[in-house]
Amino acid sequence: MNREPQFELDIERHVRAPHEKIWDAFVRPEAMREWMCPRGMTSTVEADVRVGGGFTIVMRAGDGSQYTAKTKYRELVRPERLVYTWQWVGEGMPNVETLITVTLQ
Repeated sequence: MNREPQFELDIERHVRAPHEKIWDAFVRPEAMREWMCPRGMTSTVEADVRVGGGFTIVMRAGDGSQYTAKTKYRELVRPERLVYTWQWVGEGMPNVETLITVTLQ
């Protein structure tokens, strides 16, 4: 049986901001557009912030290329924890779903 490789990556960041403000940066489309794509790119975000909902982000580069990711929220505990999937869509993109967990402490 062939299984896709699995690994876990832990990243810790110290942010001097109230948890509510950080939470909003992860769920409000106008805030997500500001940071959720590489520098030099622009993005649009549509979100349905509820368990079972998700967001779609479309990132556009200066050369006209664009990259789209779709997500699905699995857990939303304001302002402490978000769990969602992330999957790139489109021709040439890997068919891999990533599980992302954000914990605010």
